[in-house]
Amino acid sequence: MEDYDFAAAGGVPEDGGAASEEPRKKQKKKLTRREKGKIALIVIGSFLGLIALLAVILAPIIVEGNKVITRDGAEPNIYLTEWMNYISDDAPVTDLAIPGSHDSGCFGMPWYAETQDLNFAEQLERGVRYFDIRVNKKGGDYVIFHGPVNGTDYVDLLYQIDEFMDAHPSEFLILDFSHFKNGSEEGVFALFDEIVGAERVVNNTKMTDAAFLDSLTLGDVRGKCIVFIDPE
Repeated sequence: MEDYDFAAAGGVPEDGGAASEEPRKKQKKKLTRREKGKIALIVIGSFLGLIALLAVILAPIIVEGNKVITRDGAEPNIYLTEWMNYISDDAPVTDLAIPGSHDSGCFGMPWYAETQDLNFAEQLERGVRYFDIRVNKKGGDYVIFHGPVNGTDYVDLLYQIDEFMDAHPSEFLILDFSHFKNGSEEGVFALFDEIVGAERVVNNTKMTDAAFLDSLTLGDVRGKCIVFIDPE
């Protein structure tokens, strides 16, 4: 029988297997102190970089007055009273994330009816542009109400809107008249047209259908009010 050369065929080496020990020794080679130090620096650097990135992403934003201020005291060039001024005229209105308030005029009320800490003018200064307005006719007056509780004078609210729009023509407001009480609807809009001005209402139309917004850009509505009526 012809002898078979295991070494040539890649089988058992001629030296009885000693050759296979060398790769194993190389695999078990220990890292030098310098190599360990480099790896440690890479790991620590990556960890610190991740912490720094998270600190930037998760840093809280604090509102002070009408400005946005980060915790470290930096003041970005963003003023909440005119935040729409930083947005292009071409931006569709429906693409905007608009800050708003619920029961917007319910400040200075008893705790069980109060929904806002800020009055209407302060909300405007801090960037609120959507307002939920509920008006009650009480005698000859029109007041904001929440349930059985009456609050601030509706006429005061209108003067604050008029003053704000005069001072900040880059902005627009969405006024959602969601509740009327004691037949207040007709008088509410007569006062609005008298104080704020019918010309300030987008297309001079008081709407019930929000689909109208789909065709509007920011440039179309600057300095104006979009008015919705949602009578009960």
